Amino acid sequence: MTGAFLSCLVVTRARHTIRGRPINVSISELSSLLKRSFEGLGFNQGDYEDTASAALWLECHGLGGLDTVRRAWPRLQKHTQLSVALVTESPGSAVLDAGNASALICGQIVADLVCSYAGPASTGRVELRSCLDCDAVLPAMVSCAGRGFNVLAQWNDQRFVCLAQIDAHAAYPLFERYPATGAVPETPSALVVAWRPGALAAQDLAETGIAAPGNAACQARITPDEFRDRYDGAVMHGLSIDTSTLAILTAAADNVLVEATERSRQGAGE
Repeated sequence: MTGAFLSCLVVTRARHTIRGRPINVSISELSSLLKRSFEGLGFNQGDYEDTASAALWLECHGLGGLDTVRRAWPRLQKHTQLSVALVTESPGSAVLDAGNASALICGQIVADLVCSYAGPASTGRVELRSCLDCDAVLPAMVSCAGRGFNVLAQWNDQRFVCLAQIDAHAAYPLFERYPATGAVPETPSALVVAWRPGALAAQDLAETGIAAPGNAACQARITPDEFRDRYDGAVMHGLSIDTSTLAILTAAADNVLVEATERSRQGAGE
């Protein structure tokens, strides 16, 4: 099935859904709807595909991708064009400012940069400041691992500090969440470090600055096996989307479907 057909299918089902009752969709259906929704907001093709992929990854792995989209919707409407400012750059590293955009839209650029900075015997290091919804760093890490890099990452908000790591070519990361302690940055930020297998010694990794907060108990831990089980469950049972979120997504997707219909009519001579 084409993406446009799947979008039409989900939109049609949504309009016949009993108000207030969640609708169950397949991964393919939700992927298509998310892409059409972000395209309807005005995202460029590569950006709406990356943003949809990040949101879908979070949802399929039990990290509230749809809740993140709903929460980030005003920011996604505002930041339809990827605009990340370079603050500083040095060999092997960069500091970027996302301008309070969502990591759903800028996570992939972090993956691309950190992999490009990692040398044969050195780390690539990217710090992303003023970036919200930083759990979307996780699918970016998976992208790096698929290219043959080990990755460590840490991000924060006003309540939590999150740590994640993934080995080269692994399908799923290890994820941990800790309560924020001590001085908390005013704006959320993320730090991602990548390196080739065998390129770094343990003491070098200790110098990355990525570590669990001192004296803080881990509040949540998801292992790679648990991530795999969550994804398998999504494949088998589908995903649930509430009607209010569905209404927001379908309204944006309608912008694309209506435009496509008008173009089709013009092409048919109407």
